[in-house]
Amino acid sequence: MNSSTIIVSLTHFLNPLWALAFFLTAIVLILIAHGLSVYIAVSNDFDAMLRALSGSKAVPQFRQMSYGGSLRSKIMLISLVSALFIWPQYFIGRGLLDTQDFETGGGKN
Repeated sequence: MNSSTIIVSLTHFLNPLWALAFFLTAIVLILIAHGLSVYIAVSNDFDAMLRALSGSKAVPQFRQMSYGGSLRSKIMLISLVSALFIWPQYFIGRGLLDTQDFETGGGKN
């Protein structure tokens, strides 16, 4: 066996492992994100999050889109509120996010 054969066989061995590692990393990150959303939904932090964004028009609109107080609807509402802070200029420009709420990070309980 020469060195090029060893490198080729090692490359064939590592490619599936790298693919599996990237796939599992994505799955783990998704599970962590969902776990954090569930934690926020079942804790008192959920109501505090909504109170902190009381000046924004988006929260009442998002609440209408999520039906009731089930865990599923709370997680959906958390995801929609997260979008406010991911794309703030989009929501501020449309008047859905209050600039004071954004600048204080929603910190006015």
